[in-house]
Formats: sequence, structure tokens, C-alpha cells
Amino acid sequence: MSVTDPEWIIRSIQTVIQKEAQALMQTLSCVDAACVDVIRLLLHIQGKVILSGMGKSGFIAQKISATMASLGISSFYVHPADLAHGDLGRLQTGDVLIILSKSGETQEFLQVLKTIQSMQIPVVLITHARMSTLGRCAQYVLCLGHIEEACELQLAPSSSTTTMLALGDALALTLARLKQVTHTDFARYHPGGTLGYSLMTASDLMRRDTYVPRVPCSATIQDTLHVMTSTQGRPGCALIVDEQQHLCGLFTDGDLRRLIEQQSLVLSASVYTVMTQNPRVVYADTQILEVQKCLRQYQIDNLPVVNAQGQVVGLIDVQDLMMDEFHDQLAT
Repeated sequence: MSVTDPEWIIRSIQTVIQKEAQALMQTLSCVDAACVDVIRLLLHIQGKVILSGMGKSGFIAQKISATMASLGISSFYVHPADLAHGDLGRLQTGDVLIILSKSGETQEFLQVLKTIQSMQIPVVLITHARMSTLGRCAQYVLCLGHIEEACELQLAPSSSTTTMLALGDALALTLARLKQVTHTDFARYHPGGTLGYSLMTASDLMRRDTYVPRVPCSATIQDTLHVMTSTQGRPGCALIVDEQQHLCGLFTDGDLRRLIEQQSLVLSASVYTVMTQNPRVVYADTQILEVQKCLRQYQIDNLPVVNAQGQVVGLIDVQDLMMDEFHDQLAT
């Protein structure tokens, strides 16, 4: 063994991963009718799913609770040591308490067990010891069986917490499938970060109403330039629409520059004769990543947003994908 021996370090890391992988495979045989009962219980509860665990199991419980919450399943974590000091008040009729305890003998839970039982709140125990004190008292026991820790000393929680996490994720994701959680539902709980951004659609960022410059087919170039200049946000384009708001074409700053270069700019001319016909469009439910791809691929700055009938419902400007200036519109 030497910190200067890279092969030994690689083998050591691989051994730990292999042991944890083996523990996960062993867990497959522990999925039984009790798991079915727990899923049915969680599917029909009226309250919240409360998770709790001490030490390393507590961190796993927090992660499982966070996963459930991200899927729209009302859930939060309570530290077991706080249960005896007032946090029992967080538990209400209709809730389900999921306890994670490898030994099933966690003292912090044993201290409040009688009180929890008197509240008639279903208790689900995820453990490695079915015949433990908690195992004998819980209404639902999900036993993972004997697991050898990846730790060489068989002390540091490793394989045991990995299997708990895997089972918790499996419960949460199975529940989400049964609840038919959609991309739209998931996006509602992830408005921030890269993940939230990737789940957005054109409808989330598009300009609406007075932020969308529109002119009728009968407008002149001069009329169109006035609308482009006076519209809030100045997107650098105008949408040419008919009386029913169907998109007929697009006139952009680029079109104006080309007319000037060709010395064919006549402000009194009809914008209909110089607009870009059949411009690229997107729909309100188009994913933002697809919108970005379209803007880059065709090297354009503006994308009209239309409905199935071809009527204008909004506008995406390249600025909207880089700035938060117009996000206040999303709530209106």
C-alpha cells in the first residue's frame, strides 16, 4: 500500500464500487409485497410524506424527501433528535412517517415511538434488521437484509446507505409513474438552474401583448419602423399580420439594412412587398433548447410564436435567452 502507487489506488476505488454494486444487486431480491403495500399507501395519503433518519441514514432520508418533493409529492425531512423536542407537532393525521434505521434500534426514535403510535400515523421502516425494536413496531417494514459494508473495517456506512438510497429512489419514481407526473409537472418544481432552463418552453420566455410589434399587411415601411421603435423592448423586428392575426411575414432590422444597401428604400412603400415571407416559427410548447437550436442554425434573432392556426401568440427574441429583463411578464 502506497500513496505513490496509482495502481493500488485505482484497485481500491474499484473494489469499493464493486462491493456497493453487489449490495445493490442483492437488494433486488428484497423487493416484495411490502413494497407494493407501501406504494399503495403513499399513493392515497391525504397528508405529507415525512422522512427521518439519524447520522448517515439522515442524509439519505433528506435526499429521498427532496426527490419526492421534486416530483410534486409533498414531503419534508425531520431530524429524529428534534422529534422529542417539539417537532412531533409537524406530524398530522393523514401523514406517513418513513424512518431509515440500519439497526432498527436508533434511540432517538425509540424515545418517541409510543407517542407516534398514539397519533395513529402509519410508520414505514427501511432497515437491515427486520426483528429489531422498530421492525416489530412499524406497520410496514422494508428490510434490505444483511449487507456487508464496502468499508474494509465494516464500520463506515457505505453499502448500507447506498441500498437505502436506491430503494428510496425506486419508491419515489414508481410513485411518480403511478401519479403520471409529466415533463410539465416536473418543470413546475424546477424553475432554476440548467435543469429548469432546459425544461422551459417558448411560452415561458416569449414576449406577449404590447411587447410584440405587429403591423397590418397594409402598413408602410415607415409605419412599420415606427412600431418597431416604439414597442417596449425593441426586438428589432415587426410581425406582419392579417385581420385575424395570422402571421403573413416578418420585417427585421436586417431587411431594412439590405434595402438601404440596395438603395431601394422607399418609406411609403408597402411593407408587405419587402417583408420575409414564410418566416421560421415555433409553437408555445416548443422546448427552449429547440428554440436556441433554431436561432443558431438559421442565424436569426427573432422567432414568431404561433398557434396551430398560424395566429401570432408571442415572439422570442435572442435577447430573451440571455437576459431576465422580460421575466416579469411570465406572471401576467
